[in-house]
Amino acid sequence: MSLWMNDMENELLSKAWVAASEDPIKGSGQTSTTFWDTVTHRFNEIKPEGRPQRTARALESKFADIKHAVSKFTGCYTQVQDLQASGTNIDDVEDAARALYFKTTTSKTGSGRNFKYMGCWRVLRDKPKWEAYRENGFGIKKSTKHSKLTGEDNNLDGSKLFSSTVNLESSEGRPQGAKAAKRKRLSTEDMPQASVDMGGLAAAIDRKANAQSIVANLQLFTTPTENLTPMALRFLELQQAEVIAELELRAASRMQKLADSQSN
Repeated sequence: MSLWMNDMENELLSKAWVAASEDPIKGSGQTSTTFWDTVTHRFNEIKPEGRPQRTARALESKFADIKHAVSKFTGCYTQVQDLQASGTNIDDVEDAARALYFKTTTSKTGSGRNFKYMGCWRVLRDKPKWEAYRENGFGIKKSTKHSKLTGEDNNLDGSKLFSSTVNLESSEGRPQGAKAAKRKRLSTEDMPQASVDMGGLAAAIDRKANAQSIVANLQLFTTPTENLTPMALRFLELQQAEVIAELELRAASRMQKLADSQSN
């Protein structure tokens, strides 16, 4: 018997995660440890007969893989859904989304990755807590002095989706001291330089995004089409046509700018 979690167990883990995150009694005030203890208890209650008991650590690690893949597939599905023609059924959209996922991911061998968590995606996709979790950057929060002093974790697992960050300097209503006023003045004086630094950072991000776009476009035009469904193939063709149109528009704009500069 394989000890690796199978598709059914992955789906049951997703259901256990949803149940724990929507627990009306425990609510959102759980620590990460308590949350995953709850998930583990629920999972081991509903796991298939004959399959091994799982630890909280093992389930948390597995769900990290699931949430990463499902979140990426959700993005692919949304892109396809936005482009779908009238009369397109959900199976066609899912096929095209799987094709896009394969095209935009890379396995250890260098080829694309097949999306293997369809059952998990169907469990999670419409759940309010999952949507809030994704929009919240998977629960990642900046640490605060309070959490460091009390030893509370910052919830990377979905147990506290809406906790707010406390402004410790203003929360007690203390008047601003001389040192605080000086820090504020110096911070204001540094704003022009900060703007320059941010401008440089933005330019670097734009360059990186452009390079990534070129790589993605190259993959788009080298995707094997032998095993694509008609809907997936049509989606690929539309994507290719959109890229070509955008490149032609950019080329025309550059030519116009060059002509204008020469005429001046």
